Amino acid sequence: MDHLQIRPHERNPNLWWVSSQGHDVAYITHPGNAYLAWATDKWKPGHADFVGKRFDSVDEALQAVVRSFS
Repeated sequence: MDHLQIRPHERNPNLWWVSSQGHDVAYITHPGNAYLAWATDKWKPGHADFVGKRFDSVDEALQAVVRSFS
């Protein structure tokens, strides 16, 4: 996770931003009983294979983003 940082959204406890070099490149949501990760328009590495997949925790979703980013 050299280049990525995660931070909670200021007002929404079910949303986390994933940033790289000051740009939000992805976000993780918890809309119900799973966590979902999505890429933003700043995503540059290519295909984001984590989009639309369900994860059991925010950490698991973050790891999928990290793997796809590398």
